[in-house]
Amino acid sequence: MASLLPLGKDLVVQVVEHDRAGTASAAHDDLVLDHKWASPFVPVPAAAATLNGGNYTVTLRFDK
Repeated sequence: MASLLPLGKDLVVQVVEHDRAGTASAAHDDLVLDHKWASPFVPVPAAAATLNGGNYTVTLRFDK
């Protein structure tokens, strides 16, 4: 990442949860976070929830 600095545009951060296939359902991915992160990229807590009721807490942090 250091070779890309300084960043002049927002970053888009996506977090995906992957469920493995089991006896009751097929494997699938759930997008749990789709966040536009603006410069100066300070730490940001971002809550996320899946459609099936899962809850996540994501903290975006970038060491420059």
